[in-house]
Amino acid sequence: MLQSILQRLQGRRPNPTPSTPEPAPANESPNVVRIDFNPASINKQSDSPLFQLPGELRNQIWAYALTPYLDTTRPYPEHSCYARPDYNAPRVTAVALLRTCKAIYQEAWYLPWLTAELGFYLTWAERRPDRVETVPDVQRILNHLAANDVDTTISHVRVFAQLCNLEDGFCLQDILNMKHFRPLEVTVTIRHTDFWSWENDASLTVGSNWVRRCAFPNSTQVVRVEFESLERKKASIDHIARQAVEHWEFKRRDGTKLTAKRGNMRTTPAKEGEESVVYDEGETEVMRWTGSSTWAGERWIRDEIASQPGKLQYYVKSVVWRVKAAESAAKDPEPAIDIADTAEPEAASQGDQDHDSDEESEELDEDFDSCWDEDYLPLIAPPETDGLRPAVVSVETTTLEELGCDDSMNADEVAMRVIQWQSEYPPPTSRALQSSFFTPAYHG
Repeated sequence: MLQSILQRLQGRRPNPTPSTPEPAPANESPNVVRIDFNPASINKQSDSPLFQLPGELRNQIWAYALTPYLDTTRPYPEHSCYARPDYNAPRVTAVALLRTCKAIYQEAWYLPWLTAELGFYLTWAERRPDRVETVPDVQRILNHLAANDVDTTISHVRVFAQLCNLEDGFCLQDILNMKHFRPLEVTVTIRHTDFWSWENDASLTVGSNWVRRCAFPNSTQVVRVEFESLERKKASIDHIARQAVEHWEFKRRDGTKLTAKRGNMRTTPAKEGEESVVYDEGETEVMRWTGSSTWAGERWIRDEIASQPGKLQYYVKSVVWRVKAAESAAKDPEPAIDIADTAEPEAASQGDQDHDSDEESEELDEDFDSCWDEDYLPLIAPPETDGLRPAVVSVETTTLEELGCDDSMNADEVAMRVIQWQSEYPPPTSRALQSSFFTPAYHG
């Protein structure tokens, strides 16, 4: 989104005729340069009622008008793993306001970046939109804002992360280490397809080394982690979230701790042969949403909703960490552990304020590297026992068309047709096996 804003603001546009649509911005990231006008050329707009308002109020109006929104005219593909609520289209900003007059531009040129929600993807290319924020692009923006004495505080940053790119902490720390980077809230979203071996319906596991190793900027007031899986894995997600509240504690560079514990204690029902467990429920939020079961040309019929062919029901639980109260911040935290019942030490401190010098950056790198001296076990949810599901896990959409399967057929109907067809072409001559068009498996 920032690339689009910059290109619209800084790039020179042609003068399109009424019948010629304006060309879309290029993919390249332009240089970020503030346009300085000759003061004599700026109309002070002294006759404008808008400019007779106090500057503070005008600034609120500019910020509201420049708040990003979803460009629903360019939706993301429905059959992708990155289209989701609030992220089903690119976020854009109506920067036309800044072209109306030089006086407005002079007051509000920097607001598109401060009102934006930065979004980073620590994922493989096919699991993210074509155009996303990158550390070099955002760093260039932050450097320019800081050089112009602009407060670089950013309200919210979101990171979508596959566990393979998150758990060692390096990629996330690259984001957190940006100079002049002052987010108030950071959200890390772990999607259904970001978990290890989700294709094989493995038990949910989240490594915790990144929790200890990563140090957040001193501006950070809230860290939020969203755990997402299928509705049928609700118990596993709840188990993971409960362990995260209990054992995870994030840390800023200045040593300030962020905790998810709120003192709202709950007790699990006692089961036969087991004692009840008292735990802190923490600050959590729950969201459910329904999305396509097809992406990358494959329909995952194993996980479909029985009453809604072609759809998956997702369950998302967010855990919120906030800065500890002053009286508790002085206490040593419990060791952070991976979500699996094993202990993990605290996060290492990584410097003070914005590490703007090379010397401070080197110190942060040394602190980060020292976190490899010990290792920690992951949070692990118990295996699910929710009964049998379809014998066919997934089928390529081209094969479904060959078999005459349409979106109205539920998972069981599709599985039966696939199995029947495969039986008519036994191995090794079966096209099914030659093309690996489906993955057979039973799950109990």
